[in-house]
Amino acid sequence: MKPPRIDKGISLSIFIDLDGTLWEDFGPGHILDYHAQKEALNKLVEISLHFKKTPKLFILTNQTAAARKIYFYPLFWFKVTLFLSSLKLKKIIAGFYVCYHHPNAEFTLLRKNCSCRKPLPGGIYKIITKYNLESSSKWVIGDRITDILAGELAGIERKFLIFRKESLDMNQAPKDFGDFKNYSCTFLPINCWDEILEYIDD
Repeated sequence: MKPPRIDKGISLSIFIDLDGTLWEDFGPGHILDYHAQKEALNKLVEISLHFKKTPKLFILTNQTAAARKIYFYPLFWFKVTLFLSSLKLKKIIAGFYVCYHHPNAEFTLLRKNCSCRKPLPGGIYKIITKYNLESSSKWVIGDRITDILAGELAGIERKFLIFRKESLDMNQAPKDFGDFKNYSCTFLPINCWDEILEYIDD
């Protein structure tokens, strides 16, 4: 069942995950891969070009490569920030929020149960506050239960789950989040961009 179409008089803000959403998920740190960055760029441009009134696109992502000691944190932070800032500078995205924490991080400085790590909605709230998005229509697009839960907790009605075998793994979410069936979202196949775009009737 399709969600209701947006009111054309209201601006649209879309919160988009990275790994598994804008490129295939090959594990922590793949954000630094050139081909992944190129694929993300192409998909973001494709989304923007579909709309007569360009939506505000925001990247919302958990990045744990430094927490797992795969990369040196300052260098990883710099390279991730450089990539996402370049997208913002080119006006491909309006902004981004990255959580580097992990509750079981090997790198102790990043070992934290924070509110900005999905499935908690802290990252979404920070973007909404920073960019004054309270009155805009909002979507979440992601490939994991954590993306949907973050959107649900932030009160976002339109949530798109790019379906794969890992998508419904409730082990990724705290036990007290309840049954996934209680959270409404639209399921999409892995190669879904045309299906996402058809929800908008320009």
